[in-house]
Amino acid sequence: MIDLAPQVIDNELALEQAGGSLELARELFAMLLKELPQFECGIRAKFQSREWARLQQSVHKLTGAAIYCGVPALKFSSERLDRKLKRGLIDDVDTDVEHLLKEIRRVQEYAHLRLG
Repeated sequence: MIDLAPQVIDNELALEQAGGSLELARELFAMLLKELPQFECGIRAKFQSREWARLQQSVHKLTGAAIYCGVPALKFSSERLDRKLKRGLIDDVDTDVEHLLKEIRRVQEYAHLRLG
């Protein structure tokens, strides 16, 4: 069976997004890793308190960060949730929020395992 799920980390994409600069790609990824705990806590809290506009703002910001860091699964999940929230489709975002939080943890776990 072929796995069609987006990768946790795509090093080639990260390098491409950083204009070919390995140093910049590493810096961008390090910045994302540093911010992920705040994103995770904020998204969880805003979801639990049903602060839809503020949740959408946080998810949108995370999407922007993910675009430049070569994290396609996180980018895909955040874009999907961002689109739903922008359209006011809040009745079925529970699964999307949980999936996004899972992708945040996957990036953190990948970094911990690969980067120490």
